Amino acid sequence: MNIEEYYLFLEWISTQKIKIGESLFHNFENLLHEGNAAAIEAINFRVQFIGKHEENIATSYFIMGHFTNYDKQKRIACICVGLEAEYIKGIMMSASLFCQLPFFVSFPYIKTPENLILYA
Repeated sequence: MNIEEYYLFLEWISTQKIKIGESLFHNFENLLHEGNAAAIEAINFRVQFIGKHEENIATSYFIMGHFTNYDKQKRIACICVGLEAEYIKGIMMSASLFCQLPFFVSFPYIKTPENLILYA
């Protein structure tokens, strides 16, 4: 897996439907249990880039109880993949909502170039 394939996987998993009461982490963990090749490749790819910063953040998520059948480094990688997918999901949702906003000519940022300076 290369970086482009990794980001495509993150985009794909972030668009998957989530059951009520579950999270993206549940979906990702289920994919791993099912032996999904792309999910396994994503973990093997991500584990190569774990630094102290990622370790500090991810270990605080250990209490959630996800990915317990992996060693520490792969578990950190799983959590990093989950967090990165959640981040992409948030961006995609924000972009989707913004694109659905009605377009008003009176919107202050669009009126005139002079107004852009006032709101910058």
